[in-house]
Amino acid sequence: MTDTISVVIIDDELDARSLVKLHLDRHSHLKLIGEAEDGAKALNLLNELHPDLVFLDIQMPGYNGVEVLKRVVEIPHVIFITAYDDFAVKAFELNAVDYLLKPFTTQRFDQAISRAANRLATPITQEIVHQLIGQFKLKREDTYLQRLPYKHRNITEYIDTNQILFIKSADQYVEVYVENQKYLIRQSLDALEKQLSPEVFIRIHRSVVVRLSLIKAIQQDEFRHYQVILYSGETLPLSQVRKPLLIAKLKAE
Repeated sequence: MTDTISVVIIDDELDARSLVKLHLDRHSHLKLIGEAEDGAKALNLLNELHPDLVFLDIQMPGYNGVEVLKRVVEIPHVIFITAYDDFAVKAFELNAVDYLLKPFTTQRFDQAISRAANRLATPITQEIVHQLIGQFKLKREDTYLQRLPYKHRNITEYIDTNQILFIKSADQYVEVYVENQKYLIRQSLDALEKQLSPEVFIRIHRSVVVRLSLIKAIQQDEFRHYQVILYSGETLPLSQVRKPLLIAKLKAE
């Protein structure tokens, strides 16, 4: 009889998590014990549950997949999930982990499960994680969005991302703030955040992304709500769940 393998899914896309769960249902020895949609929640979940196997998205808000591994107390066996075949695939040549390239097939999923099951008895070391981190640093900053298109009437302007101060969600649009001007663009905040460098911008609230270098302070108001204060004096909401990640990023500056 095959031993039960405990599994956690970490991916910021609901559809991606649902797809993995559909595949897991075909394997009776795989038991899903938790899921998370960002790096901060992932860390808490992994440190609490200590799963045997983790399906881990590479690109997520806040910590990416490798940064999660760097910070977790007990390193689990991992199957990385990625939509980018050029995103440090050499890291997987270490044969310490496996990966699924979106969209993946049933055959490829089963192959990854088989490989992972064969490696469960071998611990993943910090040395392997550091090698992974080195590989992921091969991703250049210029692969992130440099100019954001803004269409109005029959004209398309391009906003230099170096000029963006912060971005707010507005229903099916985002409000992009630059100095003395605001642009309304039809795009989701989730989609735009993935195109911006996590070293430059950070999601501080479900409705706000801000340039990290502009944050002067964090304060709690009279209603026990958190907010960040920018050097310009402007204030933006800060959710409690995103506060630990922001503090860690600010300390690393």
